[in-house]
Amino acid sequence: MRAKLSSVTCTEPAHAAVIPDLRDTILNTWRTSNRITVFLFEHLPPGLWAAAVPEAPRRTIRMIAGHLHNARCMWIKTLGQELGIPVPRSVDRRRVGRQELVQALHRSSRGILRLLTLGCEQGGTIPTASTYIWRNLPLDVGHVLGYFVAHEAHHRGQIVLVARALGIDSQRPSPTVSGSGQSARRRRARAALTPNPPMQPSFRPNEVPTWPRSRPPGGRSPGRIGPAEALRRPGYDGTPPAALPSR
Repeated sequence: MRAKLSSVTCTEPAHAAVIPDLRDTILNTWRTSNRITVFLFEHLPPGLWAAAVPEAPRRTIRMIAGHLHNARCMWIKTLGQELGIPVPRSVDRRRVGRQELVQALHRSSRGILRLLTLGCEQGGTIPTASTYIWRNLPLDVGHVLGYFVAHEAHHRGQIVLVARALGIDSQRPSPTVSGSGQSARRRRARAALTPNPPMQPSFRPNEVPTWPRSRPPGGRSPGRIGPAEALRRPGYDGTPPAALPSR
């Protein structure tokens, strides 16, 4: 007796897949990132704005801050000018003041929002302009937003790292920005903070020292070395670094 094969019928699911509209999420994510950037520059201690980056004395915090606005302008010009999006004016990275930069960041943020809005209206992808010749960044709004947010977070981290290396507390507000916008409780809490000491690395004997430099335990100071030179040194005594115990 032959077994009778039963027919299998494929049916569509009872409910169609619903694709959420992520436009508000995309735009609000950028607004949050911009607010963080603006907040950082509004609250930088006065002495940090013109401070030089260690081991790169020709580069200052002011220049890093100006680069963020100018990078936004560059991308708006490259991706959006041909599509009708106005390009904000860039700033002089060597001379821009704090308040001037904050106002410029608000203008360039609106340009980024227009660019992301255009991508959302075009099915989730920014149309490719003829001026975009690098083609190193996919133009779907997810990739574009992710790049913009990551780029600014990277440079904000640089600024905080330099502040700590210089012994400046980047979270302590300057007198000009610690006024009526903060509650009395918050001002008292911030006033209780003390400046952070310069960062000191933690390392075991015979490990490669990392920047910022420090004196090895029980040994002589290796002198003023940078991160590149430190990586070339196998150890203070010339022996290879000891293998770390597995945890």
